[in-house]
Amino acid sequence: MLFCLAIAHLMGWMWPPLATKILYGSLFSWVGLLAWQRRHLLRTPGLTDIIYGLFVLGVLISFLAHGRVDFVVGKYLQFVPFLVVLPYILGRIMTPGDARLLVPIFVWAGPLALLLAFIDYYQSHESMTAGPRWIFFGVDHSPLLISFMLSASLIASTFMLFTQRRTAWRQAALLVVQGISVAALVFVAARGVLLGALLGVAFLMLAMRGVSVVRRAGFLMYLSAMLVFSFFVLPNPQSELYAKLMTDPNMVYITSSGADTAASGATPILGEAACSPFKEGQNSVAMRWVLYKEAVSVFQSSPWVGVGAALFGRHSCTGVGGYPHSTILQSFAELGVAGGLLFAGLMACAMAGSLRRIGGTKHWMMPLILGMFVQYLATDQFYGNYLMAAGTYFWVGVAASMQSNSEWSPPQGSENA
Repeated sequence: MLFCLAIAHLMGWMWPPLATKILYGSLFSWVGLLAWQRRHLLRTPGLTDIIYGLFVLGVLISFLAHGRVDFVVGKYLQFVPFLVVLPYILGRIMTPGDARLLVPIFVWAGPLALLLAFIDYYQSHESMTAGPRWIFFGVDHSPLLISFMLSASLIASTFMLFTQRRTAWRQAALLVVQGISVAALVFVAARGVLLGALLGVAFLMLAMRGVSVVRRAGFLMYLSAMLVFSFFVLPNPQSELYAKLMTDPNMVYITSSGADTAASGATPILGEAACSPFKEGQNSVAMRWVLYKEAVSVFQSSPWVGVGAALFGRHSCTGVGGYPHSTILQSFAELGVAGGLLFAGLMACAMAGSLRRIGGTKHWMMPLILGMFVQYLATDQFYGNYLMAAGTYFWVGVAASMQSNSEWSPPQGSENA
């Protein structure tokens, strides 16, 4: 989607809603054909598959049970086939050969996204508004989309650097890609994605086998140096944005005046005064602290069945259609104890399955899968919605494939093939 939006914008074309429907419809049909061709991979469901199926069933039951299928809920319901089911199935039918092909695509997708952003800046910089984040391709969330590409590129290039024998100049090229990815992540200022990327790299490095401590330490020092340098040369708007990460959650509610009205169609569970950060619109970290506290309060108000799938916003400062920007908190608030435990159990099962494979068959691609999964799961706790977490569901599906499909169990001695 990022590259479609970028190319359309640079060519001067409008990207209508119909084009999005055609894109996802084509993708859905393509994955359906692949799933039919590889249906033998789906015949032996594992524990992750069972938990995933129960979670999706629980979401659908919640949609029906609360009986409020208005425009907003209907919109989220339409997301389920494309952003929940489709990515999981696609991950579930992945094989080691597919994952191997995906690595170089991820490595170079980040620099390509940056190149397109530079072209857009060159063409349109006079009309762009300077601020904490630059908006590219005419899309408000373009910094977040670009940062996801950069984080995937960082993790994939780290994996490639330590697992494949390459000439000195190719290793240097990978190091350059990593340095550019880290610096660009800092400048793009998608702070949650940057943290998720660093966690993904950390887990990848911990899971890597056959890499000396000296080499790992040298690489981490290189990344640290790039991070520190990037922070030192940040312009003031970006520096101030990062400084807001130190916002004290206990000080969020100490305001001179509260909001005079609630968000449209919603009754904030913490009261209207808690919505001041949203009214001011200057500190998204303060907004996050309010959202997290709202999610806890919503769960406490209806712990057993939740308030209903996609209905968190009716009790939040965000208004109808809003969500707490944390998939784990959202699942507990909207689906209650059972739904929350199913979602948390699904994430834990995917993580445990990956770690068990690393310690068991020692398949050489396991660190990549683990790093990518951790990156998406962590990022989802700052931006995510369990009805739109396509990246996470994809990697959960890959983890389920590793646990159930024999192709992920290589013959003895083929670990570094």
